[in-house]
Amino acid sequence: MGLSLAAGAVPQAPVPVVERLISSAGMDDLLAQYPVLIQRTLARNLAGKALPRGLSQVFDQAIRSSFQPDDLLDEFAQALATRLTPEEAGHALDWYTSPLGRKVVRAEMGAVADGQALGSLDQLRERYRGTERERLFAAFDRATGSTETMLDNAQILQLAMAAAITSVVHGPTLPTYDDLKAIILKRRTAMRGEVGEQAYLNYLYTYQHLSLDELKAYIAFARSPAGQAFVQGVNAALKETLQKRSDQMSERLARAGAGSVPDSGV
Repeated sequence: MGLSLAAGAVPQAPVPVVERLISSAGMDDLLAQYPVLIQRTLARNLAGKALPRGLSQVFDQAIRSSFQPDDLLDEFAQALATRLTPEEAGHALDWYTSPLGRKVVRAEMGAVADGQALGSLDQLRERYRGTERERLFAAFDRATGSTETMLDNAQILQLAMAAAITSVVHGPTLPTYDDLKAIILKRRTAMRGEVGEQAYLNYLYTYQHLSLDELKAYIAFARSPAGQAFVQGVNAALKETLQKRSDQMSERLARAGAGSVPDSGV
């Protein structure tokens, strides 16, 4: 029985190969930005609120501890490795180190760095209205899971906000972090329309300098067995890792006693 189980086991991709794949796909740079992104989101949403003295520093420390980039990267790599075979990881690595793969990664990293000005997004929407590039988005979205990834990111930011709020506002009739987490996760369907529009504009902006043939080749890779394994593996591993880190942030804030302010109006 032991031999038959071993023979039927699916081999797991070596973590060093997966780490190279993550780096080649630019995922390490994206993961490193999560602490700053969460800090900015909290600062923006809590601006002007009457918070206890020193609370912002407590929040920043909890974010840095829970979303420490090196730890986050290690955990993500381990989670992704369990979802890829050596062959899938190897094929995906070959693609991301190809000329087109490198061009795609540069475009994606450049879009993140640019910040995507709203005016330019509106112009792009009009420029590509009714074109083949617009029509290609549905295939791109199905292949890459871009809307699902943006939904995951939006929910992670909401979970971080929930962790911060519930560490400040306490009361027997007020929701806990787990209560807010359940509400946030249930709202995924309601958020899909708005996030889907954001994903479309992001697609237009990010890949505007790829030709249609290059864009179709990217979609073809994402649709391939190795591409689908990578896309689905990344999305699942990222969601698992970031949700776990949000839960850890809530636990750290609770242990630190970040605040015990009855309904402070936050």
